[in-house]
Amino acid sequence: MISNLISKLIFFLIFCINITHSISEELEFEATSIEIIDKDKIIIANDGVKILSGDEIVINADQMRYNKEEKFLEASGNILITNQIENIEIISDKITYDKNEEKIVSSGNVEIKIENNYRLKTKKIIYLKNSEEILINDSSKIKDNLGNEIEFAQLNYNAIDKLIKGKKVKLLDIEKNFYNFDNAIVDLSKNRIIADNVNINFNKNIFGNQLNDPRLKGNYFFSDGKKSIIKKGVFTSCKKNDDCPPWQIKAKEIKHDKEKKIINYKDAWLEIYDQPILYFPKFFHPDPTVKRQSGFLTPQIIDSSSLGLSFKLPYYKVISENKDLTFSPRIFSENEGLFQNEYRQVDKDSKYLADFSLKTKDSTSKTHFFSNSIKKLNMELFDISEIEVNLETTSDDNYLKTHNIKSAINNNQSLLNSFLIFRGSSRDMNLMTKIEAYEDLTNDKSSDKYEYIFPSYEFSKRIESNYNGDYEIVSKGNYKNYDTNIFEKVLINDLKFSLNPEISPSGFVNKFSFLLKNVTSEGDNSSNYKNKFSSENYGSIFYDISYPLKNEGKFFDNFFTAKGSLMYSPNSNKDLKTLDRKIDINNIFTQNRLSLDDAVEGGQSLTLGGEYSLKRKENGNDIIKAGIATVLRDDEEINLPTKSTLNNKGSDFIGSLIIEPNKSFKFNYNFSIDNDFESSNYNLLKTDVSVNKFVTSFEFLQEDDEIGSESFLSNETSYKFNDAYSLKYRTRRNKKTDFTEFYNLIYEYKNDCLTASIQYNKDYYSDNELKPTEELFFSISIVPLATLNTPSAR
Repeated sequence: MISNLISKLIFFLIFCINITHSISEELEFEATSIEIIDKDKIIIANDGVKILSGDEIVINADQMRYNKEEKFLEASGNILITNQIENIEIISDKITYDKNEEKIVSSGNVEIKIENNYRLKTKKIIYLKNSEEILINDSSKIKDNLGNEIEFAQLNYNAIDKLIKGKKVKLLDIEKNFYNFDNAIVDLSKNRIIADNVNINFNKNIFGNQLNDPRLKGNYFFSDGKKSIIKKGVFTSCKKNDDCPPWQIKAKEIKHDKEKKIINYKDAWLEIYDQPILYFPKFFHPDPTVKRQSGFLTPQIIDSSSLGLSFKLPYYKVISENKDLTFSPRIFSENEGLFQNEYRQVDKDSKYLADFSLKTKDSTSKTHFFSNSIKKLNMELFDISEIEVNLETTSDDNYLKTHNIKSAINNNQSLLNSFLIFRGSSRDMNLMTKIEAYEDLTNDKSSDKYEYIFPSYEFSKRIESNYNGDYEIVSKGNYKNYDTNIFEKVLINDLKFSLNPEISPSGFVNKFSFLLKNVTSEGDNSSNYKNKFSSENYGSIFYDISYPLKNEGKFFDNFFTAKGSLMYSPNSNKDLKTLDRKIDINNIFTQNRLSLDDAVEGGQSLTLGGEYSLKRKENGNDIIKAGIATVLRDDEEINLPTKSTLNNKGSDFIGSLIIEPNKSFKFNYNFSIDNDFESSNYNLLKTDVSVNKFVTSFEFLQEDDEIGSESFLSNETSYKFNDAYSLKYRTRRNKKTDFTEFYNLIYEYKNDCLTASIQYNKDYYSDNELKPTEELFFSISIVPLATLNTPSAR
């Protein structure tokens, strides 16, 4: 960008020289009034003066005076010099030409325009023909229509040496990077720029953080268009203030290779508050314009109480425009090595990701391999169609957990899932078919750890009806093998019709739907299906009615909705007693609240409840939101899930309460209370409190009786001493086992460009090779460079 602006400036200067050569030749004059005096020595022209020099250059002025004897030309008033071929204009108040001294001066608000795209403004331009120099001793500025600007406090151009010398040079490029030089020399013959005392203020968005002020300064600057060099350079991205920056890099030399798009540092120190912390004889990183660049990533020193001390140095390799690889070797102190690789490839209609590792120790090894591929098919039948292949395997059940292997393909270190899936979708139709396998790494029985589904499919289509509603057809099926010798074959077909909601004249909102379901199944050693071919039909009718009310106030609006629903099925319920299903206020008024695929909720039931909310009138935000409901039956349905409490004549009273009066306090409570109100079977409370610099949140869960037995209490508390310093504490205690699961305590210092923290972690768990761990470490995160961690102290 600097070279582009300099080239335009050169064009201006060369044009000024050409103008001068034209004026020094024989001239022709035109004017409304021409007067010749003093024995033909002086020519005076007024009104519409036009000075002609060849076919290219035309000078317009209000007045002109030419002394033939002294060889001195002076023109004034609305000077306009045009070059029609090059589409260039020069505007000034006055122009003089002294033939004896071969000196031309253009003065008074001088402005040069090129094609209306580039403009140079100054007060005075002097051209000395004998020495071929152009002098601009006043401030001059050149702009283009894209937003680039370059300004000189003083400018000297020598056409013989082809050198431009400038003082107090300021440059603003289109990317809003601002350059300052005390003195600069541009060598046109070699296309070089040399400057001293350089200061570069980069655009705040260069690192994606508006709070930073990224900048670079140095004693010496050199650029030849291919590379730039700054000596004794200092770089930081920290916000400007009167104090020293939280961090900065000082280097003997900083070199920017524009062709390779790499910035190299030589003899560099990383300083934290002016104190040298790390020394780098040499290092490099890609310039901000590069999206991908091969090179080493942030190294890590990791100290684990279970695995010991290790060193990790990832390397990122750009293979081609659409392919790259991350190689992450991790070397342990006990003659061990872990080598993890991640390969990525993206094409026009496909993408591929592979993640694999090898852990070696003495003569033993452990491995994992994950792979995921997605290919777009562009089938005419669907708006979107694709096929996805996923493979996951490991040689050791505990390998992923013990070494904390993280992957973009699978975030579950206890369950592996391999599959082949086809997906197709359009506005009113969806189809999915798949073959998949699961491997439960926590199952000690090697034969029972696998589950195979081959194949399975799901098809759905929505059809608009002429009866103020629509139909939905859903068909799904699968063939499953699990626990070694259990086989299940299932085919399910649903037909559902739903009427559009209708509002009665009295204000009631009515909804109606019915469902027809056919389930064809055959099992072998299965507890879910008969050991023979079986076909069963199910039906369900659902009617929902609600009556919304609104009470408008001056500052708040009250909303209350009475709700009720009737559901009936002539079918008896399957044995679903042990099915893990919980009912909450969000699903209790739905037809398939138990999320059943191969059955419906049998019998008849009446669901009654209501919802209330208090909203601010100014913004519509909820201050209070509450709901409660219960399900009534004429007979017990002992086969329905026990945890849902729908098996009783009267289910639990299920509800929620959210209170958020302001930004400082939020209370969220979900509950399930016995229908006799004697005990509570489920309580989940979440509370967020913020008072000035103190923020705390609690989460409490308690399950009793048939709903479950899980219970825990967790807390996260933080206190900000000021804008920079804070203390944070996290813990969770299992109330069922009276066992603390973990502690985290973090003391942190943070500003716009640096975060330093002391962190204490203690995790309690035991799982084969996994043991409780305790860590204490210090970390520094430097924006936008990296995170440095010390080994943990155990």
